[in-house]
Amino acid sequence: KAVKLFAKSTEARERFRKIFILNGVAIVGVDLAFSFALEPLLRHGLRGFSRVLVVGWQLLGLHQPQLAEYLEEDAGELAVTALTAFRLFWLFPTFLATKPTNMVWYQGIANEAYLESKQKPGSFMNFSRGPGFLISDLIYSLLLSMSFLLQTTLTLLIPYVGSTFYFFHQALLSSLFSFEYSWYARGIIVSKRVAMLQTNWPYYVGFGAPLALISMIRLSAMASSALYAVVFPLCIVGATLTRLRRQVEMKPIPIFSLSLRCCDTIARRLPFLMHRKSSSAPKPTN
Repeated sequence: KAVKLFAKSTEARERFRKIFILNGVAIVGVDLAFSFALEPLLRHGLRGFSRVLVVGWQLLGLHQPQLAEYLEEDAGELAVTALTAFRLFWLFPTFLATKPTNMVWYQGIANEAYLESKQKPGSFMNFSRGPGFLISDLIYSLLLSMSFLLQTTLTLLIPYVGSTFYFFHQALLSSLFSFEYSWYARGIIVSKRVAMLQTNWPYYVGFGAPLALISMIRLSAMASSALYAVVFPLCIVGATLTRLRRQVEMKPIPIFSLSLRCCDTIARRLPFLMHRKSSSAPKPTN
């Protein structure tokens, strides 16, 4: 379905092309090229230059300069320093610039996928509960995402099984991010989204597994995030076009409980979020 959408929609295809160029080429490609090609080339080049410098000074009957000794002994360290400087002054600003542009392009692709799904026309924003409720629901959703992201990161501190718990959390978080575009457009509130994730967790863990694996690839943090950004639009489309006619409901796992309590604590201090009650999450229905 995702391939069909990109083949059919010029706008979705153009947005995905920009995402791929900006993230896949300008960040991932350049970072891999510098790490595995330019950095070793620079290291060997510095050592070769130091040897040529030593030979030149010996032919002139002079002592070996300290510069040659330094280049010979610390060529690897200099190359790593150059790589770090490159990431700091080129990749990091580019990475920051991709964040707002990615969000705009993701929303455009999600809109195209939502139209392709042939759901109710004009239901992108359901104002039946009023715009204030939607705004507070969106803010609460952002708080929950950040809180669960922190919870996901902290699982790496668990001895022995930390990576397993991290994968499980990251898969659910990736599904939450992927389905949130469609759920928000359909007017599904946060409490119901959480109930769906916790009740049908095997499906959502499986759906988010590819993105979770990408987040665990041993690349630089920026390259891994950019690779995640390239694959994420495909998951948005898949999540928006998916219709679960029958969900196998299992015993809910309260994996969001800690994050929900944190969000409720914050919400109690913000008057416009007081009506959000995560503990009263309704049972998900198709």
